[in-house]
Amino acid sequence: MFEYDSGKLQSRTAAKQMPPVRRHAYDADLKLKAISHANEHRNRAAVRKYNINESMVRKWRKQEDDLRQAKKTTQSFRGNNTRWPQLEDKIEQWVMEQRAAGRSISTVLIRMKATTLDGAWISVTFVAPFLVFLFYEKT
Repeated sequence: MFEYDSGKLQSRTAAKQMPPVRRHAYDADLKLKAISHANEHRNRAAVRKYNINESMVRKWRKQEDDLRQAKKTTQSFRGNNTRWPQLEDKIEQWVMEQRAAGRSISTVLIRMKATTLDGAWISVTFVAPFLVFLFYEKT
């Protein structure tokens, strides 16, 4: 359970930790090749040929229609659809008006305005993650 190494007592798990797994980005062309190979020979054959994880092949097979419509150099589908697009549009318009008038906008003001615009069903803490940093990047 423990190893003695030059005067230090270490557990075996601490001594033999695996390095972190590196993430890779694959373009749509390679994904489509892996999908077609998996359709002909099953997922495991595509895993061995392209040196990828089987869960990735399953995920790509679900995305096949979107991948065929994407550019061949596209690596991923980043970003999610907004939860409340109308609220986001109203807040964006309000932020632009405030900045045009020379007023400074804080994250607290954005959250407060979002709760007053869309009523009581959105709490201040729930609005913050999807709005605050979004408007600092957009404008």
